[in-house]
Amino acid sequence: MKSKKSLKGTILIIIFSVLAVGVIFASLLMSSKENYSESYFYSMDTCIEIIGNNDIKSDIKDIFYETEKIFDCHDPDSEVSKLNKSQSADCPDKLSNAIKRITELNKKYGNGADITIGALTTLWNITGDEPTVPDNADIKAALDTVGYENIKIDGNTISLKNGASLDFGCAAKGAALDYAKETLEENCAGKTIVSAGSSSILLYGDDSFTTSILSPESDDIIGKIHTGAGFISTSGGYHRYTEIDGKEYIHILDTKTGMPSETDLTSVTVFCQSGIDSDFLSTLIFTGGTENIDKFLKDKDIKIVAVDKNKNIYVSDGFDFELTDNTFNVGDKK
Repeated sequence: MKSKKSLKGTILIIIFSVLAVGVIFASLLMSSKENYSESYFYSMDTCIEIIGNNDIKSDIKDIFYETEKIFDCHDPDSEVSKLNKSQSADCPDKLSNAIKRITELNKKYGNGADITIGALTTLWNITGDEPTVPDNADIKAALDTVGYENIKIDGNTISLKNGASLDFGCAAKGAALDYAKETLEENCAGKTIVSAGSSSILLYGDDSFTTSILSPESDDIIGKIHTGAGFISTSGGYHRYTEIDGKEYIHILDTKTGMPSETDLTSVTVFCQSGIDSDFLSTLIFTGGTENIDKFLKDKDIKIVAVDKNKNIYVSDGFDFELTDNTFNVGDKK
């Protein structure tokens, strides 16, 4: 048995700065006269990286630590853990608002990703020290607790039904980036990039950004997207998985089968104006595979770049994507 995690990032400064974050990286163009600096710290089980010319990096660090105390289901003292244990609680605004928003996304897009998946993630423990393949009976019992319909919302009072257990692994980093953006706005900060590990980035400031998407098969660049400020999240199973008895199991679970997802997509990148939306939807779209990709390509609220196992790339209409690896094909090749 073996497990693998790849969550490293690097920063290269030449004429401009490039923030590398494993699955994706973004470049922030800057003049040679401007004083940009980098900052690193560890939170949410990953390396958080900041690049910019402002003095509020300690504030952003505090934001991530505070967000972790709210959403980390592995911390018995977190707000989510308290809710999971009590099954009903008056929650702080950040937790209740996040639950409300994710429930709205589920109602609009389905339950390809679902924060009530806590019983399943605990059962599989894929990113833990001793992951195992659970018995079918245990998977079925855990599945009975999964479903956003098991969340009852009454103002800030959140109640969980049928033994549901919340896990914000598909949304917490995006939420932290939303809070970071609020702080940057309050402090009139300049151009800034905040990377939450290998999955999500905040691009902040009145500027254009170029974000390169790495190949699911290697660390080579397959293409670049050109955007303004916003949030970018990428989901895929190739950087976090476990191998048991010769079979690979990715960390993203299928809410319908209770098994690790076996989607025909290898990565999904989502760009939009909400951190929690980009984080959550990249996972949801990934699990749905190419069978459901068309409705997301046409969605006006998000832009996506998705890659399938046959090296086909699906790009939203109007999204400024530049292919750099001609071994991949752009367009619907299903």
